[in-house]
Amino acid sequence: MDFLGQVNLFRGRVEAGRLMVGPWPLAPQPADLNGHRKARLFVRPHEVEVRRQANGSPGLPARVVRIHSAGPQVRLDLALETGDLLRAELPHEAFHQAALGLGDPVSVTFRNLRVFAEP
Repeated sequence: MDFLGQVNLFRGRVEAGRLMVGPWPLAPQPADLNGHRKARLFVRPHEVEVRRQANGSPGLPARVVRIHSAGPQVRLDLALETGDLLRAELPHEAFHQAALGLGDPVSVTFRNLRVFAEP
């Protein structure tokens, strides 16, 4: 049995040495998966960065589909344009500064993204 705890899992691929999710590159994340083209990506909710989407925003486009305030964190459920769902956890102050609401378009980037080859 494997225990991962709270983690987002989604898939990507390597194209021309770049890690891609759908048609979007995860810049500046170069990728070398020892010849494998498919990847599994893991990131914990507190390592997901969420910003209001603007033209030229780095990151993956997503939409806020759920907001839940719990204790010292605000949990956001985000729908990527690939169809994948991600959970982000933000401190209340960061959430209020971003002024996010349900349905808002956002850009998603990651701190400490873990990438594994998928055979």
